[in-house]
Amino acid sequence: MRALSFILVLMGLLPASSAFAEFTLANAQNQAYSIDPTLQYLYRLDSSSALRVQQSGRLSNPNVSVELDNLGNSDLKDLDGPSYAVQLSQAIPLNNKRGLRVDLATAKQNSNQLAIQQRQAQLNAETRLCLAEWYMAEQRKKIALEDSDIAQSQARLLQERYKAGRVVQSDAQRAKALAVEAEQKVEISSSEVQQRQAACSLIVGNVGQESIELPLNAPNNNEKSLSQRYVLLAQQEADIQHRLANAERIPDITFSVGARRYQQTGDQVLLAGASIPLTLFDQNRVARADAERQLEPANYM
Repeated sequence: MRALSFILVLMGLLPASSAFAEFTLANAQNQAYSIDPTLQYLYRLDSSSALRVQQSGRLSNPNVSVELDNLGNSDLKDLDGPSYAVQLSQAIPLNNKRGLRVDLATAKQNSNQLAIQQRQAQLNAETRLCLAEWYMAEQRKKIALEDSDIAQSQARLLQERYKAGRVVQSDAQRAKALAVEAEQKVEISSSEVQQRQAACSLIVGNVGQESIELPLNAPNNNEKSLSQRYVLLAQQEADIQHRLANAERIPDITFSVGARRYQQTGDQVLLAGASIPLTLFDQNRVARADAERQLEPANYM
């Protein structure tokens, strides 16, 4: 097959790139990566994980407020008429919530990267398995073809010998039956090759027309280490989520600064303030309960 491709290239009837594009195990695995929807989704998540870590450590957006009062009646008693105020307020998270959010985003990023490695290892195993089954099916087909050729030759030989009176009719008929059985085995093996090739195309995509022989050395899969790392990351993420839920029991404090101008007198004054929510209804209770439920199974993994 390769010799024919080489001759066609020399004659200019076949592009050199397509003639020498050898289908290897590495190419098959890369093709499996490119068409797997789960892995592509994990790639998209990973592309935005660095930005998510960066954003999780930032403060929330500040608020700008403009206040206008005494606009309806400038002649109110003991008042200076309309006044204008501009304020800038910023919420400051307390109890190390920013650091915990960064740690949680980093843990999620590591978990997503580990999920990518696990999916790649799974695709590698599926690719090797389907290619190996396809290759073995083709080898069985070659053996069936050789057996069929031998059976056909034996049947023709016994038929000639039967015509010459050298063997009995039953021997010739038996050889013919064996030849028919060998042909049926060839058809069965050909169907199996097509099925194995189709199964590989579902995982790999374009697999070509001929199977490849896989290297004998088995890959050094670190599935056990990946599973252990997954357990550790799950425990770490659950622990950070639990600590963050407890830290959010203390609400954020909001500081504000601004200036007010009185139109009638032209005086300007500085404004400063601070506010903090009152946790009378403990709305963070549900988040803490969810974090505790996630932490319990993570410790037993």
